[in-house]
Amino acid sequence: MKVSLKPVVYLYKQRDDLEIVRKDKTFSVIIRIGYQSKYAHIDTGLSVGKTELKPIKKTGQKIGEIKNSIITDRCNHIIAKYNSILRDVELPESATVKDIKEILLKGTAEPDRIDFLKLFKQYLDKNRSSASYRIYSATYNHLRAFAGVKLPIEDITPGYLKDFELYLTPKMGSRGVNLYMSRVKVIYRWIMDEYEHKGYQFLYPFRKYKIPDAKYSKTVALTKEQLRAIIETPLVGIRANRARDLFVISLLSLGTNAKDLYLLDSIGKRIEYKRSKTKGKRADEAFISIAVQPELKPYIAKYWYPVSTRPFAEMYASSDKLNAAIRLGLQQVVRQVNAVHGDGFLWNIDYYDARRSVASIMRNKLGISKGDVAQCLNHVDTANRITDIYIEQDFTIVDRCNRMFIDWLFAD
Repeated sequence: MKVSLKPVVYLYKQRDDLEIVRKDKTFSVIIRIGYQSKYAHIDTGLSVGKTELKPIKKTGQKIGEIKNSIITDRCNHIIAKYNSILRDVELPESATVKDIKEILLKGTAEPDRIDFLKLFKQYLDKNRSSASYRIYSATYNHLRAFAGVKLPIEDITPGYLKDFELYLTPKMGSRGVNLYMSRVKVIYRWIMDEYEHKGYQFLYPFRKYKIPDAKYSKTVALTKEQLRAIIETPLVGIRANRARDLFVISLLSLGTNAKDLYLLDSIGKRIEYKRSKTKGKRADEAFISIAVQPELKPYIAKYWYPVSTRPFAEMYASSDKLNAAIRLGLQQVVRQVNAVHGDGFLWNIDYYDARRSVASIMRNKLGISKGDVAQCLNHVDTANRITDIYIEQDFTIVDRCNRMFIDWLFAD
């Protein structure tokens, strides 16, 4: 690698220094970098006047020669420092004179340190519309609370990850720890993909650190008696009744999520939507179509008819606000149902218990195959992903299974 470094003064570029008023204009002293017949320039911060330059030899001369020995010595000192840096550089063939200038300005051939938190924030800003944005944002907030303002990526060692895991553990269950540590791993790999080709080297900590598995508690479906009590017990209060209505709508529509109900514009004879949680991960965008059964019609009429569109979006500023209202409302439902049926009749149910109960009852009480249950829940069957390409979408199976569940639920 042959790089030339030379102090020069461009005679056609007079220094415009507003802080120093002088009759004679001065000229900036530049270190000119030459590489592969291309040039770049670094301003030394030094300046000279016309009297400190050698006489101009010819008309139209563009470059002046410095005769001031003090300035020359200072330039030689800068060039010696630059040459010391360049001796340690192994530039790729694709390197340009601008790359060399950047190295010299930085004072080292080593790449800049990567701030993991800064790049994590950039990732969030680029992916605000992603369905998983909230999970990544929560992960960032926990990591920032643990790490502080900056987190150099080389500080993320297996030991550091273990410490972060222990920090998270008291705040959430194993599922939360697994989820957040997995998001950190995704961001780490994303940064590696973005920066390895720029000369950065990474000691990938996830080779030694293993993310703990999520431990799922055993699913317990609500019994027919509990479900009927939720549906039929007279309740007091708008919040409790609305939470119960949404729970029943989910129950009678194969576990439809609250966010999808929030986004639902209108409902006719069928409830049709693309499941927000997984639509970005599937070729069919997680579309599902469910017939509105007679038992469900009164609840649909209460909120969507005669002309209302997105009724819950009119009531709540976001789907998160809706979920929070449901959570508080179901607490009231549990208290009021237990007041009638006895303490302990209902545990502290959440909205997802409707979906869990539908799935468990279909499989265990009604003998519906796991494949059909998966279709009802709008899950993708990874084992049959290729086969599904050749099968026309038909929701009659979904409607039949839903009808079987509703018949079972309301049979005395």
